Amino acid sequence: MGKIKQRTLQKQQEKEARLQKAIKAAKAGDFPSLRRTAEAYDIPLTTLRRRLAGGTTRIKAHAYQQLLTTAEEKAVVRWIYQLEE
Repeated sequence: MGKIKQRTLQKQQEKEARLQKAIKAAKAGDFPSLRRTAEAYDIPLTTLRRRLAGGTTRIKAHAYQQLLTTAEEKAVVRWIYQLEE
């Protein structure tokens, strides 16, 4: 995988981890409002609201539009790397 894609993937994973922590904090009532929760975890308020209401990630929401599953895509990438060797 290229360096740019790896960095982008890493940033997405970090953002998702912050979002999961914010969801737990919001459900536990750790902050006086959703706005404060979103600010504390540096995520958009609308994203936090949508996910608390049962919304999904962009990746999951658009999965049906993909030609390959994630597993198939990873298999193709491994195959390409094997061809390079």
